[in-house]
Amino acid sequence: MARLTRILRTGVAAACIAAVGAPAIGAAPPSPAPPARSPLEIKVGANASFSRIEFHWAGGARAAHRREGQNLILRFNRSAVPDLSALRVFPPKGLKSVSSRNVGGVLEVMLTLTENTDARVGVADGATYVNLTEKPPSPAMSASAAAMAARPNPVPDDGV
Repeated sequence: MARLTRILRTGVAAACIAAVGAPAIGAAPPSPAPPARSPLEIKVGANASFSRIEFHWAGGARAAHRREGQNLILRFNRSAVPDLSALRVFPPKGLKSVSSRNVGGVLEVMLTLTENTDARVGVADGATYVNLTEKPPSPAMSASAAAMAARPNPVPDDGV
């Protein structure tokens, strides 16, 4: 009889342990935790006249910028590993390439612009933005184009 009691206790204990560890029938499996949000989110937009790149920092950040030829370098006072994939795969009009690096606890983002692109950097709604626009034609070029348009056509109407 003692042996039967011991077997029953062991069996009941095993069944209880299995029931606690097994998911309930019909219950959804636990969902994975959402990915950690980066402290920096980059948004891109465009219309017919310009393209815009916005840098949104969780908690805000200050930025300084400088231009070195076709490179526009943005230096933020915080560090992050930005997701530049959207800028690399679908670059907005006027952007040739983009790269980033962390230097001394701050983030530098380098935007390489195309030859005919100008950039304007500003801050709005807590985000740093870069507007990329096409450079206006130089005055010398527009004056020569106007002179060519004002010049009469030397070919007669009948073409002979």
